[in-house]
Amino acid sequence: MRWNKNTTKKKWSLAVGICGILLLLSAVLTKDSMPDKVAGIMVGLGSASFVLGVVHFLIGLYEEQHPEQHKLNEIEAKDERNGVIRCRSQAAAGTVLQWALIGAAWVCILADGPLWFTLSAVGAFGGKVLLEFALAQYYGRRM
Repeated sequence: MRWNKNTTKKKWSLAVGICGILLLLSAVLTKDSMPDKVAGIMVGLGSASFVLGVVHFLIGLYEEQHPEQHKLNEIEAKDERNGVIRCRSQAAAGTVLQWALIGAAWVCILADGPLWFTLSAVGAFGGKVLLEFALAQYYGRRM
C-alpha cells in the first residue's frame, strides 16, 4: 500500500475536529463543576480545534478531487516571490498595528481613560519596536 500524504493529513484534520467537538461538549456538560475561566478556555480551544480540523479536512477533500489545483497551490506556496510578498505584507500589517496602538493610547489619554490601557498600548508599541530592531540586527548578520 502506497503512503498518501494527503490522506494522512485528512485523517489528522478529522481527528483534530473530533477532539475539538469532544472538548467543546465536555466543557458545556461540565461547566457547573469547573471554574468559568477553565470552561471558557475549553470552549475556545474546542471551537477553534473543531473549525480548523473541519476546514483542513475539506481542503484535503477538495485537493483530492482537483489534483491539478493541489499542484499549483504547492508551487505557489514554495515560490520565492510569494514568500517575499507574504513577508512584506506582514511587515506592513505590523507597522499599521503599531501606529494603531499609539493612536489608541492617544485617544485613551485624551478621553481620560484608564492608565493601565494607555501604558499597555505604549508598552506593546515599545515591545514591537524593540523586537523589530532585534530581528533586523539578527537578519542583517545572517544574510
